[in-house]
Amino acid sequence: MSLQTIILAGGNGTRLRPWTEIVPKPMLRVSSDLYQEGLLQKNKQEQERIISEYNKKQKGKPILQFTLEELDLLGLRDVTIVIGYLGDRIKEYFGKKFDNLSIEYVAQEEQKGTAHALLQAESSIKNSHDRILCMMGDNIYPIESIKECLKYPYSILAQEVEDPKEFGILYINKGHVKEITEKSDKLISNLANTGLYVLPNEIFPILTTLKENPKRKELQLTDAVNILIHKLAKKRAGVQCVKAKRNSCIFVSYSLDLLYASKKLAQQSHKIKDHIESYKWD
Repeated sequence: MSLQTIILAGGNGTRLRPWTEIVPKPMLRVSSDLYQEGLLQKNKQEQERIISEYNKKQKGKPILQFTLEELDLLGLRDVTIVIGYLGDRIKEYFGKKFDNLSIEYVAQEEQKGTAHALLQAESSIKNSHDRILCMMGDNIYPIESIKECLKYPYSILAQEVEDPKEFGILYINKGHVKEITEKSDKLISNLANTGLYVLPNEIFPILTTLKENPKRKELQLTDAVNILIHKLAKKRAGVQCVKAKRNSCIFVSYSLDLLYASKKLAQQSHKIKDHIESYKWD
């Protein structure tokens, strides 16, 4: 089963103002040096000043670059990036060729949700590819977890969290995802959806049938995935739940998350090549 990667990178990043007034969220910068300098500061205000300096001087690497470097190490080659807000900054930085990756860009002209964003990428899917690896451009995923997800025909990456009400939560039965519930008050599990999916191309016709989610007022990818899960179940196929190590997936939502991301990347950097074999994914 061949595969194409789609990265959703079109969001507005409103919770990370003022930094996202200049660059889109996936282009915010992190590095081990940023974490070290942040530790030396006395308060949040001083830490945010350091974050501003790093982004103005373009130190470190953009969040999205870590993901692209991991895809390259895993031998994945065809990448589509869905851009929106300040998307030209992403195109200018990475271009059509980054390391060994061939990158195509598609625009999400209106912010109508993650399902709408993924639908924009349908035209970029090569005929030889029958499934997709879909990832969020403002998250950083551990390379060993991406690799584990790719071992299964279809999968979703999950991570245990302490505050499940803040996430989409997975209901699991015998290792397979049965349903994703968005930010529910009911404690279904503590397994959060990380936004990384390996899915068949059958997801695209489902995206065209979605109606706006009444709570979020947008077209949500999780709604489409739930429909897909039920369709696959009728064919006796399932979507595997792959569990990342606790705190290994990095979600950047607020300013100090950039310091936390820098800390985690400093801890992970020396381990990355240990998880790469002479193995190429089609």
